[in-house]
Amino acid sequence: MSISLLMAVYNPIEYDGRVKRSANALAEICNIKVICPAQDFSSDCFNPDAFDVMRVLSPKIKIQALKQIFFWVNFIFQAIKLRPSIIYAHDYYLIFPAWLAAFMTNAYLVYDAHELIIPNQGERISKRDNFFYFLESRFIKSADLVIAANQERANIMGEHYELKKIPLVVRNIPPMPKQTLSDKLVFRLYEKLEHEYQEDIHIIYMGDINLDRGIGDLINSLKYLPMRYKCILIGGGPSESLIKLSHSQDIIGKRLRLLGPVPHNHIPDLLRQGDIGFLSYSMVGRNNIYCAPNKIYEYAQSGLPIISTSQEPIVSILRKYKIGELLPIKDKNTPLKIAEYIKKISFSNEYKHAIRKFLLDNPHKSEMDKLKDAINGVIN
Repeated sequence: MSISLLMAVYNPIEYDGRVKRSANALAEICNIKVICPAQDFSSDCFNPDAFDVMRVLSPKIKIQALKQIFFWVNFIFQAIKLRPSIIYAHDYYLIFPAWLAAFMTNAYLVYDAHELIIPNQGERISKRDNFFYFLESRFIKSADLVIAANQERANIMGEHYELKKIPLVVRNIPPMPKQTLSDKLVFRLYEKLEHEYQEDIHIIYMGDINLDRGIGDLINSLKYLPMRYKCILIGGGPSESLIKLSHSQDIIGKRLRLLGPVPHNHIPDLLRQGDIGFLSYSMVGRNNIYCAPNKIYEYAQSGLPIISTSQEPIVSILRKYKIGELLPIKDKNTPLKIAEYIKKISFSNEYKHAIRKFLLDNPHKSEMDKLKDAINGVIN
């Protein structure tokens, strides 16, 4: 392989499925090195066979901006040392140092925009967000290839930044999961997942545990459902208010089970114990309104029909493939509507048949083939 590629991400690669997927795919056509911050702990590190990972140990200082600058300097130093053919930057944190590294090494620049940080007209944003928005707006046109996570984001970025080409769309579709844990081991590690009764229905939410994400409506829906319906929450976050709400309804530990953060490679085995997937995003900010969740594919790959808030990209998927139900926007009776949908889904097999069609039409390989073709196009 003659193409050398230096990929950078400003978080440990262990936590970023999009980075791992793109690196694994491009390793088939490039010699890849990925530079990222080191984890706070040494166990369960991701050690791929297909590419090399260089981890930067952050200095022990509290000022985040200085930590970021420290990583930028290390990234640029490695670029000068390795002189790759392509600099590939993940997310808005790295577009400026990636541009500088590409300029100093005469490399091609690829920018993968994980987030949509363009503010709505008249929207007030923080100084931090405004700083990164300025950097993206200043340097995005210098990229030889811009990548977005869905068509809606690509269209907005292309028009707003007046790009010569609409960004390439590479959706967040993970590969089909492989079973790594037996059911027996899953229940031993996560005893809260075990069905109390054979007829129990598990509704699984996976993500940030925060009432701002609409989890309160999911919890409140339990009062409209029989005791056999249980809610499983997977993820970390500020759960104090959630636990307080649960205690007020006397459901914590009985019908509501909090698993906390779990290793990424355990997720498919945990989802296998579920019956319905719950997907919820805020309607504030373009990044939420035009979200590009990989969870919709992870739920589907585990055979779980979905109940979701009505963000435009999710609406288009669920209306086309009928793999779940959409919640109305700003409805005071949302908990009751969630309960109705949970009952509807749990008594129907139609969603399972629709999921098979959805997965056939949306394979992981097609996205990775697009990415590889685009990288070859940059070089050629």
